[in-house]
Amino acid sequence: MVRVGFIVNPIAGIGGYLGLQGSDEFPLELDVKIGPAFKRAVVFLKTVEALIATSKSRERISFLTPNELMGERVFSEANANSFRVEVVEVCEPGARTISAHTVYAAERLSREAEVLFFVGGDGTACDVARGNAEDKPVVGVPGGTKMYSSVFAKNVRLAARLLVEYIEGKTTIAEAEAVLVEERALANNQFKVKEVFLVKTLESTSERVHQQTKEVYFGIEEEENKEEIAEFVLSEYLNPETLLILGPGSTTQHIAKKLGWNKPLMGIACGTMKRLYCIQCSSDELAKIVSTWSGEVRVFLSPLGRTGFILGRGTQALERALRCIEPKSIVIVATRRKMLRTQKLLVGVEDSRLAVALSGYKRVVTGYNEFATKKVEAV
Repeated sequence: MVRVGFIVNPIAGIGGYLGLQGSDEFPLELDVKIGPAFKRAVVFLKTVEALIATSKSRERISFLTPNELMGERVFSEANANSFRVEVVEVCEPGARTISAHTVYAAERLSREAEVLFFVGGDGTACDVARGNAEDKPVVGVPGGTKMYSSVFAKNVRLAARLLVEYIEGKTTIAEAEAVLVEERALANNQFKVKEVFLVKTLESTSERVHQQTKEVYFGIEEEENKEEIAEFVLSEYLNPETLLILGPGSTTQHIAKKLGWNKPLMGIACGTMKRLYCIQCSSDELAKIVSTWSGEVRVFLSPLGRTGFILGRGTQALERALRCIEPKSIVIVATRRKMLRTQKLLVGVEDSRLAVALSGYKRVVTGYNEFATKKVEAV
């Protein structure tokens, strides 16, 4: 019998929809107990159950999970009744979970489970690493706002497949990073790493399923390249009546500076050349603005470091609004160096129609009247 530890941070990801830098410092006065990670956890279990339905390995898997929203209720919501599940008391019934619960859950589960799967973001990844006293392999199922760590699979489906392959003996042990970036630093336009943990993880023997750790590109030449891109964008893509939406990243931040907007590094801003509507927009704000806008809309996205994601990492506040925007209105911008080091661009959104619409070979603005062509792939 293979014992799998399964930990859910139910609050993870809620910050992204509210236009925050993450959920690590989510206000306690907001009585929210469930975020997007809970739904991702349900999808993960359903996917595992579907993948393993016809496998002989079905009888070999047993889950060890915390009580309440951190695991027990996820199995109930997913109707995953075919799994053997042992529940460990970690949090009080009905209570909102905090970082300490995740650390404690990882400590308890690592004593008995062979491998730990968790659903959340970078904060959850570091909490699991901190509590993983037995140094068991760890795999992250993406469900948070900040997901810069290489311990995460590229998407929920690949994480589920990795678990099934582990049961079938088709994985190897690899190294990965759990990286925690300071949210307050992001709000002040700085990318400051607070903690880094080196952990063991699983890797498929057939293909790479993990993302790469985010890398930040700086330097005089890099900054000049971003200035070129910003100047070209303002001269070629905008007029006074265009609604402009700028996604996260330092390249789009340079465009914001040209407009006089003080956009946070990982924030999403929206406005026209004449008026700024929101500087750190929430999902509700963007959806309302876009749904009532009758003129031209331009959305500028930039891949997140070496991860290659243009959507799906820190862009949750934007994704609902994109359903009302034509794919041709989306412009991808990135520096030459980033494009040289990025094999392909990735889209990781739950809306399959949006993912398909954004997939294919796309033109990327890499300088003043300078372009590169990259394949955009839904994951």
